[in-house]
Amino acid sequence: MKIKKIKITDVAIIADLVEAEANRVISASITPELIQMKEAEARMEHGRVIVPGCRFSDFGF
Repeated sequence: MKIKKIKITDVAIIADLVEAEANRVISASITPELIQMKEAEARMEHGRVIVPGCRFSDFGF
């Protein structure tokens, strides 16, 4: 069996490609329904939850 030398830069490129693919898969799995469920779980555990991009005036606060 022949051992092939791999450059550090090649390993870094492969690691970046793997991470990018993992991020793509994770991003594709996040749906509006999943976000709503997580918000509801947080409210059950902590009470009021502040969601970025949401104004209190939208809810009469």
